[in-house]
Amino acid sequence: MYDGEELRKIMIDVTYQSIKYLRKNFCNKDEIKLIKGETIKADLESEKIIAEALSSYGIDYKIVTEESNVIGNGKYTFILDPLDGSINYENCIPWSSVSLAVIPPNKKKVSNSIAGVVYPVYFNGEPFSFSKGNGCFEGNNKIEINKEESKILFAYLEKEEEAFKLAKFITKRPGLKIRSLGSSALELIYTGLGRSYAFIDLRGKLRNVDVAAAIGFIRECNGFVVNSKGEDSDVDANNVNVIGDVIATLSRKTLDFIINSING
Repeated sequence: MYDGEELRKIMIDVTYQSIKYLRKNFCNKDEIKLIKGETIKADLESEKIIAEALSSYGIDYKIVTEESNVIGNGKYTFILDPLDGSINYENCIPWSSVSLAVIPPNKKKVSNSIAGVVYPVYFNGEPFSFSKGNGCFEGNNKIEINKEESKILFAYLEKEEEAFKLAKFITKRPGLKIRSLGSSALELIYTGLGRSYAFIDLRGKLRNVDVAAAIGFIRECNGFVVNSKGEDSDVDANNVNVIGDVIATLSRKTLDFIINSING
């Protein structure tokens, strides 16, 4: 059996193998060409690199992944987005990441993850990682949370009713600056670091592969991740599944204020 800290270190190495490829081939026309739908070649290559790297450690794994759905049938379930922010990457915008979380044997939910890493593609970016009970890390250093309240709000919405919900909150909290940067995993991580006021995605589209590692990170940093009803965000981890709308923040008071505002 592997403990969470062992798995955290393994996953940093595994994701770094993909990051080296993604950085080397950044803005390479051959690697960003579309293969199918919104999938680009780099998505598939990153997934392949990570599967091979996990195999080299001899871990009995199953990978739930955005591109291939499920690879293998081992005891440890790894939830992978091989390139979160692939549209950014495709357009030569480096705000993207590789996201990997692990669920131990006989567990089935995203909330059961015991370690995870979100590794930024942008150059010189250090991996953000956690292991349950051992804290959150940037690179090799335990993270110090920013105590000053940020004015940045990460927000995603598409429909008119979602805009109305967000507007009800914004009018009660003037001064916030709304940003949608294109990598939910990274934006959730930055929320966990206290570098944003909150993360709000009301589209109901986010999946476990998009956010599993980042959700574990925020919770290990003593933050909160819920849906718009205020219920803890969670979903089955055995296949690619929609987790729904997501609201995240480090402050219980802020969370309650957001939930009450959008539902008022």
